[in-house]
Amino acid sequence: MARAQARADAALDAYAAALPRTTGITQALSELDKATARLRATRDAADACQAAYDESVAACSVAERALRRTAAEHAIEIERVDAVETATRGFETAVRELVARRREHARQTETAQAAADRLTTAAEDEEAALDTERAARRRHTEEAAGLEALQAAVGVEAQEVMRQVQEAEDGIDALAGEAEAARVAQHTAIAGTAAAEARRTAAAEARSVAAAEEKDTARGLRPYAARELLDILRCPPGLAWPAQEADWTGEALPPAAIAVHEAILSATRDLTPTETSLKQSVTRLTKALDDLQAQLAAAGQDYRPEWDGSDGVIVVRVADEEGPLSVAAFAQKIAAHRRDQAELLSASEQRILEDALLTRLAQQIHDRTVDARDLIRRMNTDTRARTMSSGTTVGVNWLLADHLDDEQRGVCALLDADAARLGPGGLARVRAHFAAQIKTARARHRDQPYRELLAEVLDYRHWRQFAFQLVRPGESGRTEERLTRARHSRLSGGEQSVSLHLPLFAAAHAMLNSADPHAPRLLALDEAFAGVDDNGRGELMSLAVQFDLDLFMTGYDLWAAHASVSAAAHYDLAHTAVDHTVSALLLVWDGDRLLADDIGDLTTALGSPGTRRVPTTEGAPVAG
Repeated sequence: MARAQARADAALDAYAAALPRTTGITQALSELDKATARLRATRDAADACQAAYDESVAACSVAERALRRTAAEHAIEIERVDAVETATRGFETAVRELVARRREHARQTETAQAAADRLTTAAEDEEAALDTERAARRRHTEEAAGLEALQAAVGVEAQEVMRQVQEAEDGIDALAGEAEAARVAQHTAIAGTAAAEARRTAAAEARSVAAAEEKDTARGLRPYAARELLDILRCPPGLAWPAQEADWTGEALPPAAIAVHEAILSATRDLTPTETSLKQSVTRLTKALDDLQAQLAAAGQDYRPEWDGSDGVIVVRVADEEGPLSVAAFAQKIAAHRRDQAELLSASEQRILEDALLTRLAQQIHDRTVDARDLIRRMNTDTRARTMSSGTTVGVNWLLADHLDDEQRGVCALLDADAARLGPGGLARVRAHFAAQIKTARARHRDQPYRELLAEVLDYRHWRQFAFQLVRPGESGRTEERLTRARHSRLSGGEQSVSLHLPLFAAAHAMLNSADPHAPRLLALDEAFAGVDDNGRGELMSLAVQFDLDLFMTGYDLWAAHASVSAAAHYDLAHTAVDHTVSALLLVWDGDRLLADDIGDLTTALGSPGTRRVPTTEGAPVAG
């Protein structure tokens, strides 16, 4: 029993030792309680934030409704916009007038208050003067009574004395009046002198300001006093702008500046510029600067044109190896170089040079004309060999243009022959013809560069035009007729399309025959065969196969699923406006049926690297 108890105790100890410690569980439970508390607090905060957010949303909704209501109340109908604008401008004008009138009313009110104060002071002075007058009258009355009593008591001598006194008083009064008039005249003269001095001071200040402004304005004419500009305006020589600052120290303008100003006024007196003419002048000047830069760049002599218009006058200079020069000086330099070069050639040497150049030019035109005729001949052979289902075909010719005159036709006939066969008479005729053409072109396009005039005159492609013949089968053989616009409009839709595309296919075929046999015979057509029915498209595809062309075509409803086509690949693009994506479906025509690439087998079979579609992180493929 004891041994069994011992074994049981040992088993219990071993089991207790095998059991994991509960310390980690206790800590985990403690962390769980803390996390639960934090979660509860976070949820409470989230609920509070949600409530605040709901209140903010409600307040925002109320504000939006109030805003919409206010906007609806104050909305302006489209028809009343002009009237409201007119009323608003009238209101602004009335407000400005009202502000000005209130300002004037305030000023008049202050003036009236000051006058009232002066009137009150004058009334007080008048009252004091009246009191003084009454006191003086009383004293005068008393003195007069005493005088009368004294006169009654005194005799004749006293009366004589009184008479003399009276005369003296009258003289004193007269002198006092004269003195008062003199004082008034003195005050008037002093006031007049002060006013005259004020006017003289104001006039002197205005004259000084006007003189300073006149000097500033006159100094602004300095860019216009450049010698090049004066020469363009045809001003008299000898004019020069004052170079020393000391010339501007006096009150009067320097005579040299006045002379320049009067010369410019005299040269521009008949000009009446308008806004339109100024814009046109700016446009012409910009074009002229662009042409100058292009011509100097084409000269290959490292000529660098530069211009500056910061002073209101665009000054153009051309820099070369000797430094920057004005346009006039540069033109004189170029003209001198040209004269020097012209003097190097005598008349006979110039004739020999012209004959050599004309011979080379005639040979080039002859060679290119022969090449073009060979190409047109091959095109004509190809087009006549390919017939439509109705048996009709198209022929191509390259004929002299209808607008050429007899002289031009004669020169073209001379250039049709080899240049070595041109004698002196032929060279003289060609020289005279091209000289007349160049002279006419220069008279018609004076602003066009000489290089472009030569390119236009010597462009032999304008001397000829394409002519098409419609070839129809008949009982007595094939009949040909000129394919004009009127004749083309009477053809069926398929024949119209074929007659337009057949020369194109023939030209591509003739040009591609000169390439390597393994090179792709690719021809790209945008919106190919638009407006052509299925029968016409089949006809055109059959012609493309006959010419062995590899077509790359785009179109809205375009399928090359025709029996004459051995193979074709289509990509049908579909745009999804909801997902903003474009999906592409490959369809292959094997000459018998149209196969769709639903699972990617055709893409793999055609050798595609499979990079058109890449997986996203969720595993769904998207367009790459």
